[in-house]
Amino acid sequence: RMGWGALVLCAIVQAAAAERPEAEVFAPGIVSLPERIEFCLAMTPDENEVFFAVRRAPGQWEIRHARRVGDSWETPANAPFSGVYSDCEPTLSPDGRRLFFVSNRPVPPETEAADYNIWLVEREEGGWSAPRPLPPPVNGPGDQWRASQSRAGTLFYSSGGLWSCGFDGTAVTEPPRLFDPRQP
Repeated sequence: RMGWGALVLCAIVQAAAAERPEAEVFAPGIVSLPERIEFCLAMTPDENEVFFAVRRAPGQWEIRHARRVGDSWETPANAPFSGVYSDCEPTLSPDGRRLFFVSNRPVPPETEAADYNIWLVEREEGGWSAPRPLPPPVNGPGDQWRASQSRAGTLFYSSGGLWSCGFDGTAVTEPPRLFDPRQP
């Protein structure tokens, strides 16, 4: 016997399945170009700015940025913090004030690019802050990928599994591993 909650859920699922919206190419000819690979699009909460990764060459990416002008999108340009190192996977915090991305740029005091770490820029008056790496233990040995922050401030990321930690813009809490792909 189903309760009201289950009936409502079934009705919602059936309605969604009946609509079957089709995927559409985003901003064809402007953001989405047939001769290149774009991925990881991040859109600001007001839907007027996008950041996305573009493949420059095998294993080399950069982050592009575009603004909505009226009903269309301006020609994308390199994000002001990208273009020298391999930068990808941009994600925005729910309020659009922080942009996380992955980069192989050297983490100070290192001078050579090495593995991929999670970096952050913050929106300032007139632009974005200088990039800075997230503090340990988030960035540690090996590659870190796919950062995403919840409204409550929890940061989720992958590095040999799925991790989460509190992040207030400066400090992180000790991250527990939520999923380890090596464990059955």
